[in-house]
Amino acid sequence: MTAKQPELRSPVDFDHSYNGHSSDWIFERFSIVFISFILFIIFLGSTFSLCWQRLETRRDHVLASDKMTANLLADLLLEHNKATIGILQSYAQRLLFIKSVKNRDLEGVLRHLSNLKSNSDVDLTFISDKLGVVWANFPLFQETLGKDLSDRDWYKGISSNWKPYISKVFQLVVANKPLATAICVPIIDEDESILGVLGTSQRLGFLSNAIERVPLSPSTTVNVADRSGNFLYSNKFPYKGKVSGYPLFPFVEKALNEKSQQVEINDSQYEQRKINYLTVVPIREIGWIIIIERSFQDIFSLEQSRIIEICLTSFLLFLLIICFLVYLRKTYMFQKTKELLIAETRLRNLENSDLETKDYLEKLIRYANAPIIVWDPQFRITRFNQAFEHLTGFKEDEVREKQIGLLFPENLREGCLDFVRQTTGGQGWESIEIPILHKDGLISTVLWNSATIFNTNTKEVIATIAQGQDITVRKKAEAALKTSEDKYRSLFTSMISGFALLEMMYDGSDKPIDCRYIEVNPAHGKLTGLKKEAIIGRTARESIPGLEEFWIEKYSKVDKTGVPDYLENYVSGLKKWFGVYVYSTAPGFVVIMFEDITNRKESEKQIKASLLEKETLLKEIHHRVKNNMQVISSLLSLQSLYVEDEKVKEIFRECQGRIMAMAFVHSLLYKSKSLAEINFGEYVKELADQLIRSYQIGSLQINLIIQAENVMLSIETAIPFALIINELLTNALKYAFPEAGNGEIKIEMGQTENGVKLLFEDNGVGFSKEVDFQKPETFGLYLVNLLVKQLNGSIEQFKSNGTKYVINSHSITT
Repeated sequence: MTAKQPELRSPVDFDHSYNGHSSDWIFERFSIVFISFILFIIFLGSTFSLCWQRLETRRDHVLASDKMTANLLADLLLEHNKATIGILQSYAQRLLFIKSVKNRDLEGVLRHLSNLKSNSDVDLTFISDKLGVVWANFPLFQETLGKDLSDRDWYKGISSNWKPYISKVFQLVVANKPLATAICVPIIDEDESILGVLGTSQRLGFLSNAIERVPLSPSTTVNVADRSGNFLYSNKFPYKGKVSGYPLFPFVEKALNEKSQQVEINDSQYEQRKINYLTVVPIREIGWIIIIERSFQDIFSLEQSRIIEICLTSFLLFLLIICFLVYLRKTYMFQKTKELLIAETRLRNLENSDLETKDYLEKLIRYANAPIIVWDPQFRITRFNQAFEHLTGFKEDEVREKQIGLLFPENLREGCLDFVRQTTGGQGWESIEIPILHKDGLISTVLWNSATIFNTNTKEVIATIAQGQDITVRKKAEAALKTSEDKYRSLFTSMISGFALLEMMYDGSDKPIDCRYIEVNPAHGKLTGLKKEAIIGRTARESIPGLEEFWIEKYSKVDKTGVPDYLENYVSGLKKWFGVYVYSTAPGFVVIMFEDITNRKESEKQIKASLLEKETLLKEIHHRVKNNMQVISSLLSLQSLYVEDEKVKEIFRECQGRIMAMAFVHSLLYKSKSLAEINFGEYVKELADQLIRSYQIGSLQINLIIQAENVMLSIETAIPFALIINELLTNALKYAFPEAGNGEIKIEMGQTENGVKLLFEDNGVGFSKEVDFQKPETFGLYLVNLLVKQLNGSIEQFKSNGTKYVINSHSITT
């Protein structure tokens, strides 16, 4: 009889047969509509939530950017005003200026104010007495002289404690009456008496110049207000015509009182300004306030395109899901029919499954990557896969029906056969190492697992199957690793540096309290005197009484950060200095390698003491050289008293000046922190002031301009330059200004790549064109040329509008 074929059903029959399934309801038309409605609600809520989160994120980002911008502007304006205050204080503390103010020397004061006005940070300058009456200003405005301005904010502010003060905004009474602020410093003499006020009226244009250099977005509104809430600057509000109050200052005061840098505006009376947020940053020390306005509309405009993109994406995704649900419903019927046909085909092929399974297992064993072997109870090989052929070099046909013993090395064969015999009783192998002999004589170490195959009826053993893994390479690697470990253990025990593995110990608040010894090397005991058996398992504080907190804190820092460190410190408990390298090996553990540096520290101490002694001796030498030169100068002065010839007296006087110029260099070196160099800029100013006081006669007034900041010279270079400047300045004072009036002398000095450049210039009568300064008849210019050659330099002279010298030195400078 033939087997009855299964009956195939049409798709219509299939559809009716599945109507009772619990999952079919999802594909009904009503269900699709209901699901679409639910998805629409979900997508609508998600889109709204996502858009709102984007707006809040953008708002936080914009407000954070406003806060950073406001703090940057505050620091910028603070540094500007500090610079102006520093300039004013530098003039208010000058002795000549104080003397002119004390004597009400208007002409002398105006010279200082003129020089002060040359600074780019200074605008209109003025001086008042301590009662607030203005008696000098520059540029000169007669209408303000003699006025009592004690009612002004700047006077009230500075007179309250006689400290530098910056006023609130006011309208100037002169100079086209622009808006300005006053920056004032007190003038105090050497007896700490108040002489008056030195101030500058700064027009608010400098705020525009400073703030407009900071990159701002077009929608950012920046305002600067004084302590009373009046506009100092705004890039949007028209404040420049007159003093105007900031309309939202109540909210600014609220932010300042609450010490908050940002405030939200919800007051309905300010809705017309459309400002929702204020960023408020006070400029410390000067009372000004940076205010940045921000509206919600600005934030929305930044995110508008992104919000539209999110809405469109959500809508398209919603449509895509609806289309997908419709598609699923269309394909549902076809898919079920297809599954039925597949099941029918599998049923027809069921009778061939045994043959396929047998063929599958055959190929699985044959082509497996692991060596597989099967033997019967008589230990004859019955199966032998390709991997085993590669392992032994034998083909399956060569070993089939032969004893398994031929696969084992001859000297180890009996021991290997003992393992094989265990399988006859049904015992399996669990990771047993058995060597396998290759046809060429090579031996491989193989890790074996086995299973016993029983007869299903009699439970009799009919075969044993075993699978192996070649671990020859691994065994060699383990041997190499053991050799390496032995080598490093030898290094560990023989190294001369101390070694210790420590476990860090912390309290409940994660504060380091101690560390425990885990392992140390022999050198540790030699360097510290602590025996290994006495400290392993114990803490450092137990092992070393009086151990400094320094070590525990530094070890903890390396443990927490993972950054290695090198430490040097004294261990009082061991009475030694140690240099320690600290590493973190794992959280909670550190390794230290150290050496005894006690001898080195003692040597360093002796070297420092010797160096201090030599520096003291060298300072004393400079001091004595300066004293000896002063003695020589005094002797020349005494000798000149006995000389009646004026020319000879002048020669004595010039020699005195040259000697004192050299002595002054040694004096500066004595006072300098570094004995190898001096700040020559300070020297030039002091020397010039001294010479002008000596040569300035009658009504001649010299305006001296010196630019020689931070020029550092060694004594070998400083003394020739000192003599050159002394000669040039002496000649200018003696011959450049034969008539009374005002003169100007300019000295510029700076370091170049190859040496030092000196520019000396005066606006006097100049040299005669017939005089060759390089072949002079006077000793002074001859000495200048000689000193320039000594400096390996060059000198040029220009005779237009006075006299100008340019000297380039190629000497070695620091």
